[in-house]
Amino acid sequence: LLLNMLTLLVSTAGLTERDVLSKRPQRRIAGVPVVNYDLTQSRPSGNGATVVWSKWLVFLKPGVTDEELVDVFTQGPCKSSLRGHPSKGGVPFVRALCDEKDLEVTLLGHTQRFAFIEPDAEVSLVPATPAPPPDWGTKQSASWGLDRIGVPDTRRTGKGVHIYILDTGIYTKHADFEDRAIPTLDLTGGSVVECDGDPACALDGNGHGTHCAGTAGGRSYGVAKEATLHAVKVLTNEGSGQFSWTVAALDWIAVSGARP
Repeated sequence: LLLNMLTLLVSTAGLTERDVLSKRPQRRIAGVPVVNYDLTQSRPSGNGATVVWSKWLVFLKPGVTDEELVDVFTQGPCKSSLRGHPSKGGVPFVRALCDEKDLEVTLLGHTQRFAFIEPDAEVSLVPATPAPPPDWGTKQSASWGLDRIGVPDTRRTGKGVHIYILDTGIYTKHADFEDRAIPTLDLTGGSVVECDGDPACALDGNGHGTHCAGTAGGRSYGVAKEATLHAVKVLTNEGSGQFSWTVAALDWIAVSGARP
């Protein structure tokens, strides 16, 4: 997942495709490098049958248009369920649904358009850390973290800034958000759903996303206490999701998100 995010920074940071791939063991499909291929290794299913990997993230090189992206995946046997919008400044990617053999057939003849492939694997929240000792509150100020980054000494409040929280959603009605939290996007159904203000959309049923939103912009302990917070649900209430959900969310933010 980190690799996907780094890819978004390639053009602005002066990195090259070689920089992204240089230190990773590689396998190739139709000549295109595959990173994290180990995530595809066969695993037995519940009935003892072998599971064949059939979900891929295919990233294209800079300069490829929306039309070229669609063209490749309408000709071959792979289906695409999510895709980016590079012509509009989005992420140049496709989520391909097919086995490795069909992916190779789809990419052959178009390899010059592709930067790398990555399995569309599951991502999960890190397990919660143990609770602090009972005397922790007497040793640490509740605003210790804010003090460390200079929040009490700045006049900047984040007013007018939009922060997108890609997590389990946000409980937007929490009093600490003062009506600054907006249900924005939900990908946990496997497609991009715009909330259009629906309070039930991108709703946090886990707590992690709301906690992170509070850290970013809550009134009590937030860094940017007047920023607008956008709930972007890329993890289910159980705390899991697909790589592709986050990449598709980043594409939407790049193309349609409010700024700054």
